[in-house]
Amino acid sequence: MTTSKGRIGFIGVGTMGRHMVHNLIKGNYEVFVYDRKQEALDYVAAIGATPVETLKELIEVSETVFVAVLTDDQVKSVIAGEGGLLEYATPEKLIVVNSSVNPQTVLSMVELAIQKGINVIDAPMSGGEPGAIEGTLTFMVGSNEQQLFERIRPILEHLGSNIFYAGPTGSGEAIKLANNLMALCNNLIALEAVKLAKGYGISEEQLMEVAHLSTGNSFIVENWDYFGNMMQTHSLAGTREVYKFLTKDIKLAVESANAIDLSLPIGGLCWQLSEAELEARDKSNIESGRLYNSPFTSQLA
Repeated sequence: MTTSKGRIGFIGVGTMGRHMVHNLIKGNYEVFVYDRKQEALDYVAAIGATPVETLKELIEVSETVFVAVLTDDQVKSVIAGEGGLLEYATPEKLIVVNSSVNPQTVLSMVELAIQKGINVIDAPMSGGEPGAIEGTLTFMVGSNEQQLFERIRPILEHLGSNIFYAGPTGSGEAIKLANNLMALCNNLIALEAVKLAKGYGISEEQLMEVAHLSTGNSFIVENWDYFGNMMQTHSLAGTREVYKFLTKDIKLAVESANAIDLSLPIGGLCWQLSEAELEARDKSNIESGRLYNSPFTSQLA
């Protein structure tokens, strides 16, 4: 029997988390999982994870706990809320925030954790569900102590192919939001470019063929209608929540800038327009009966 490399706790085993857990198990880690959805727990239990009923039990049996929930409020709740991780953690434990949240949220958790001698770092990821499945995610790690980055690097190597040390705690979230601000705003202007082209009788396929070989090329062009595909295939598909989820990082980027007295006027405008624009695109795709698949669309995020 092969010896386990360690005991990892994992909070949030949805679209991304379930595949990350699978890769950790394949990497010979014992993985204990917590989620409020029974179907999510059943899925990871079937592939070898051990579900637990409380956060108390999770932190007690794990050496490192990954937090991969959706929102800032959920991060605050599982870490510092009633019955949360900090209530039961001991100094040797490490809490890693994988969620894309406001850097200020992570810093506030660190401030509370320091009082108990607990370490909290951030390691948000990029790569989408395909990257989670294939173990090719990109991680941006923020940690006040380099040694904590080195502590989790071997674990992250089972989950991703690109692992960056971003700087002090909160830096990982800042880079992730800056990156997503570029991608999400680029998507909005690309949809607007499609409107212009169609107004002159040019199909979006023609436009993307030219843009692919011209200065308009970008990740969004190379993976055209990536977000359109996601709106139809995400677990939130068919609800208004999917538009909020896919645009939340623009909101977080603007809010995190405001927190340090920076103004992002273009980002702010994109935030105002983003939900409506994505909803309009989604409805158009649904009405046309297609899941967009251009020659330039890959399945990598």
